[in-house]
Amino acid sequence: MNAARRLFAIGNRRNRRGRWLLSIQYQTPRSDRELTLIRLGRNDQTFCNDLVRSSLSTLFRPSGYPRFAPAVAELPDFARPQIRNVLRILVSATQACCGKFNSYTAFHGPDSWIKSMPGAPIPKFEDERLSALARYQILDTEAEEVFDRITLMAKSIFGTPIALVSLIDSNRQWFKSHSGLDARETPRDQAFCGYAILQSDILVVEDATKDPRFADNPLVISAPNIRFYAGAQLVTHDGHALGTLCIIDKTPRQFLDTDKRLLIELAGIVMNEIELRVLKATAQSQQKFVSRDPQTNAFNNKTFRKLFNAECERARGRSIPLSLAVIHLEQLDSVYRTLGTAACDVAVSSLRDVFKSIVRSADIVARVDTFVLVLLMPNTKSSSAEIVVRRILNRVATCEPEIDGTKIRYSVSVGVAQLSCSQKATDFYKEAEKNRCTASEMGHNRYVASYAA
Repeated sequence: MNAARRLFAIGNRRNRRGRWLLSIQYQTPRSDRELTLIRLGRNDQTFCNDLVRSSLSTLFRPSGYPRFAPAVAELPDFARPQIRNVLRILVSATQACCGKFNSYTAFHGPDSWIKSMPGAPIPKFEDERLSALARYQILDTEAEEVFDRITLMAKSIFGTPIALVSLIDSNRQWFKSHSGLDARETPRDQAFCGYAILQSDILVVEDATKDPRFADNPLVISAPNIRFYAGAQLVTHDGHALGTLCIIDKTPRQFLDTDKRLLIELAGIVMNEIELRVLKATAQSQQKFVSRDPQTNAFNNKTFRKLFNAECERARGRSIPLSLAVIHLEQLDSVYRTLGTAACDVAVSSLRDVFKSIVRSADIVARVDTFVLVLLMPNTKSSSAEIVVRRILNRVATCEPEIDGTKIRYSVSVGVAQLSCSQKATDFYKEAEKNRCTASEMGHNRYVASYAA
């Protein structure tokens, strides 16, 4: 359907005789037109099937354009409990014929007609917010690995099928990264994130079907069938919320305070990456927002500490296992003296490459010192972490990166620890480091692991 003829509203209402009608209303350039569908059935299933068939034949000519001649259908009482299912089927079928809707609502109520599903209110300083969004020149750009990596991590950490980096434009929400969802954008009046940018705290919707703001949203009553939503705002350095890092599930769920803090930290990393796109004036101004080590592309120490503390809180709050591996590159002193820091960076980068085929998307890899990488493994016991470490050691034993034709040989020592229920984050890290020192004393490419009390 072309832009001049798009679905405006759909729902059921009473006529003057008190009988229920199922209606669709269209908006055209000149006027609003109401079209009420004809169909009576003898049972619920027949009613649903016949209604969909008659709806499409009533709505569309062979050319695909809608008919605006009104028709009347009185709904039998037995059909009223099934009206939401009917509407869901009808919406899916109409979408297949028409494409996207400008707005949509499915509703119930005596003597009522709701013209369109209300979207989120417009922020007070919307013009300034849109100007800030335009300043970053990020809309309609190609996918970038750094953002896709964060949404994959969010999906894995929280166990949701969908994670998005969503930006709210004037009339749409556009996704810079959309892991688990094919769409690149949706209308703004359907956007959960439109509500998220209105508040200072994270927005959590545990069951969208029970929230009056979203119960009749097309994204709830039809694909992707959103039930759970959590969105942390992407806030610029001058205070404008551009959008969110959000996670979505098709089943209702709870979201604890520890989960919220971790999602907020991940959103902060997304915003840092967005800021880096435009902050090119001086290295000092860029450094404020850098979240990754430039040589390895692993998280830097500052970012790791934030994620580490948030993940420790989350693991204690949900009583789920969390393991940490501290990995120190050794035998590089002579390399450093003869070839300099560049050779050391090559060695560390080669170890980071070893991780790529072994670690999961939920695992957090960081470079916290010149010769030290850490691997934080959510929902992992020490026994499972040992398996990962052994695979890393096997790969390191055959890894010989080169610089200027010279092969660099190194070994590693690894300390593994699992977070105890009452253990502080600092003590957890110290335990893993203590195990690493013990492994170093034992020889090359060794590890020591300890288990939660």
